[in-house]
Amino acid sequence: MIQKQEKIVESLENNEKYAQSLLKAEIIPPYLKNWSNITKLQGETNLKNLKLEKENALLTLKDLMGISLEEPIEINEELNENIEVPTFSSSEKNADLKLLLSKKKEAETTHNITKSLSRPNIFAIGNYQFFRNDLPLITPPWLVGIEMQWTLFDPERKSKNLASQSLIKEAELLIDQKQKSVDLATKISENKLISFKEQSETFDAARKQTYTTTEMVRKRMENSLSSVKDVNDALQLQYEAEKLYYTSLVAYQTVIATYFYITGNVENITNYIP
Repeated sequence: MIQKQEKIVESLENNEKYAQSLLKAEIIPPYLKNWSNITKLQGETNLKNLKLEKENALLTLKDLMGISLEEPIEINEELNENIEVPTFSSSEKNADLKLLLSKKKEAETTHNITKSLSRPNIFAIGNYQFFRNDLPLITPPWLVGIEMQWTLFDPERKSKNLASQSLIKEAELLIDQKQKSVDLATKISENKLISFKEQSETFDAARKQTYTTTEMVRKRMENSLSSVKDVNDALQLQYEAEKLYYTSLVAYQTVIATYFYITGNVENITNYIP
């Protein structure tokens, strides 16, 4: 926007000079020359505001990055004007969903451990008498058996089982709620992507048309078929069209970044936003 506005200011300055020459030649009245002065000042003000907005954006970025506000930072990249709607994917990689699924697995593991404590303990036992030679013939010197220990009633252990089961159900409920929320956010983002793509294409066509309009009005002014004010109005319209286009472009890239965050494919953001 700053680059575009600098060109508009340059055109306004040229228009003011041309208006001055027309005034000297007594072709236009003084008030039209005044209009060119006012429009040039307005263009310069818009340029200053854009530069201040950039400075504020850089300060906010420094704060987010945790660096000193006095530290210099330079960004030379420009907005990618190639608008593409990505291939829509599922939200199974969503970070919040993956976290809840891991919590569910953790709860299931805890429940399995708690249940195992309620099961009977079975031991294999064996014995052999090396030094007893006086045993009856019907009594072998060895012993093999199975021992089982089973707690028939333990209220504390039962309450632990119920608590672990409730953790699993709670995790399942949270997963279901989060899945619905993610699906809704994903669908909304998909619709916004389509909408902003079409909107940006419309604004792009409109701003390009303002270039043609401005040039035609300027040529008509040179042939005394339009006034200085007409050229100034055309340049102002060009500025507004540029602003709408780049605002829509930023909104589109914000939505596409949000979409990849929701679906858990953040690595794809760089394919669309350099």
